[in-house]
Amino acid sequence: MTQKRVLIVNSTDSGTSSGQLLEQLGIAINASGQATAQILHLGVRKGWHRRLRAILLPSLARLRAIWSADIIVVHTSVLFFAAEILGARLLGKRVKSIFWDSYPASFTVLKPISLRTRLLCPYRLCEAELLRLCHQVLLPNSDYDRAVASMGVMHTAYLPLWPTVARTMPDRDQCRHSDGAIHVAFTGAANPIRGLQNAINILLQHTQTPIVLHLYGRQFPQLETDRGPGKITIRHHGFVAPDILATQISKMDAGLVSLHPEFDLPAFPSKIVSYISTGLPILYVGPQQPALQHFLESTNIGLVARSEIVANLGAALLAIRQTLIPAQAKALNELDLTEEKIARLLQ
Repeated sequence: MTQKRVLIVNSTDSGTSSGQLLEQLGIAINASGQATAQILHLGVRKGWHRRLRAILLPSLARLRAIWSADIIVVHTSVLFFAAEILGARLLGKRVKSIFWDSYPASFTVLKPISLRTRLLCPYRLCEAELLRLCHQVLLPNSDYDRAVASMGVMHTAYLPLWPTVARTMPDRDQCRHSDGAIHVAFTGAANPIRGLQNAINILLQHTQTPIVLHLYGRQFPQLETDRGPGKITIRHHGFVAPDILATQISKMDAGLVSLHPEFDLPAFPSKIVSYISTGLPILYVGPQQPALQHFLESTNIGLVARSEIVANLGAALLAIRQTLIPAQAKALNELDLTEEKIARLLQ
């Protein structure tokens, strides 16, 4: 019997977070023996003229790949994959979208209504229409239900984010650095949605133990560390290659996941899975994300920054570390790309 052919299309490069996730998805599909996967990285750059060209003028190689596939997998923003979605519909092939971000709403959720917001309305309409044309929209968890329902999307399933870096066994005796401080890692983009200043303010107000916040990424905003009685030292490390980054953050006491308190859209940052894979307890600071918070607390892999927990952060992290090995195994069991998940994806 001929195996199904799966085309996975990424709008960016293989080295981005979406590129790494989709590379691992392709490996898992091929390893399952249930189908064969091909991955296309479009590498769409900044600049509206380049983006429009990628949308309106797909390459011949891209069109051939659409023609040859049985199932096509894309991701948000699906506007970049209009050719794949419309082509799949015309050719009677199945197309599935992984819904990782609430585009374009996340561009403007923290900003007042403006000309830019109004100009994004056609984008919003196109995005919703293309999502509705997909045979299935795959969501990280139930926090995303309301967002896709508001777009009229009916056919959904859950596909949690999966690991992209090698698993590292946790060190139960961490949280005992010679300087007496709590060392916290923050990886990835520190854009306004992340609310990093708010997280720092909460730690400054409630944590008496000194904290060293290690920032890994290309750019970071100016951050103030004098807004409370606590003490925070910030160390910028710049961009670090994923394999080296995993080794460095595994020596930290916690990995910070932060969202702006006024961000009212669903989120499951990919750094969560990287932290878990490297044996790092997670500290979540942000608005209510019920499914995300339940995952952290039910697996005992992380903490939600309530005032009583932050006030005794060192002790709370040390308690987490005492059961971190089974917690990591439980969390990864929920996140790993199992054969059952692959089979559902191929339906």
